[in-house]
Amino acid sequence: MPMTGRDRKAEMVRKGVRQSAIARRLNVSSTSVSDVVSGRSRSARIEQAIAEALGLPREELFPPRLEPAA
Repeated sequence: MPMTGRDRKAEMVRKGVRQSAIARRLNVSSTSVSDVVSGRSRSARIEQAIAEALGLPREELFPPRLEPAA
């Protein structure tokens, strides 16, 4: 089951992963990273960077994207 925003944030604190460091590495704003961590927005690139920084599969951290209806 994917983590909640609160779970993701706690895991980042536990592992010493800073949102600002991810933002700098990706050349995006800290707000963009924060929005993805909290679940307010989606970005495959930021989600992947968070997953790699935490050493966890992206699917474990974020819910699957809904496929458009055919």
